Amino acid sequence: MNMKNERLNLQGEGIVIEQNHCNSDKLQEVFLRAENAKGSYLTPFDRLLLEFLYTEQVLINTEELWMTLKREGVKISIATVQLCLNRFHRCGLLEKQRLEGEKKHSYSFIN
Repeated sequence: MNMKNERLNLQGEGIVIEQNHCNSDKLQEVFLRAENAKGSYLTPFDRLLLEFLYTEQVLINTEELWMTLKREGVKISIATVQLCLNRFHRCGLLEKQRLEGEKKHSYSFIN
């Protein structure tokens, strides 16, 4: 995942803030929209998948997303990835489509 983060150290405050180069306000809006659509809080995996799909703006199937996350060191099952993708598709946050000649559905973030 190409999520470029910068660490900000506030002198004398002992506070470290992760600052994402994508518009963090927009991402927070996405998280709020997802919580409202889901009807409950977002799990860390929910947030991770939404952030990836929002920042990367890719069309990706479950297996490709799972492998991408595993390469980044995320310990997540393929079943959890599928569950999250289906949940956010039902909530209207993700588009689900089957490309011509493909057997698997691919997902992308709906802006």
